[in-house]
Amino acid sequence: TGRNEYEVIGTKGTIKVPFAFRPDNNGGVGKVITQVADIVREENIYGDLYRLEVEHFSKVIQMNSNPEISGVSTINNMRVIEACYHSIQTGELIEMK
Repeated sequence: TGRNEYEVIGTKGTIKVPFAFRPDNNGGVGKVITQVADIVREENIYGDLYRLEVEHFSKVIQMNSNPEISGVSTINNMRVIEACYHSIQTGELIEMK
C-alpha cells in the first residue's frame, strides 16, 4: 500500500506528518506534529485537501487573480528539493542562503 507519512529531522527538532498524502485514511484529518526539545505540538488540519486545492485554483481563474503561492515561493521550494537530492547523493550538509 505504500507509505503515507514523512518526517523531517533537523538540528533543532522534528516535524512528523502522518497521513501526509491520504488524510482521508484518518477520517479526513491531516496532522502535523512538531517537537523541539521536550515540547511537542500537534495541529489538526481539516478538509478535503485535494478538493480545496482545486477550488482555490478554480477561484483564481474565475477571478483572474494571482494564486496565494507566488512564483518566487515555488522556485524556492524547488531549490530546497534540489538541495535535498544533492545531500542524499553526496552525504553533504547543504546550507541554504
